Amino acid sequence: MNEKNEIVYLDDNNNIVEKEVATHAIIREYDENGNLINETFMVNKNSDTKEELNLTEEEKEFLNGINWTR
Repeated sequence: MNEKNEIVYLDDNNNIVEKEVATHAIIREYDENGNLINETFMVNKNSDTKEELNLTEEEKEFLNGINWTR
């Protein structure tokens, strides 16, 4: 399989920004044909955004496996 994942970092106005200043992010997973198969919305717990995350165990495992140093 040749799946691809991408992370888009956004500010409160949904502008694409660097990870260090992002208030939230969207993680997109694509299949081997480039079709979007999953999209996960994340909130930076260190930001002023007050939304709570309600992640499943599967989502937590996926997020733990991401290389956040990109």
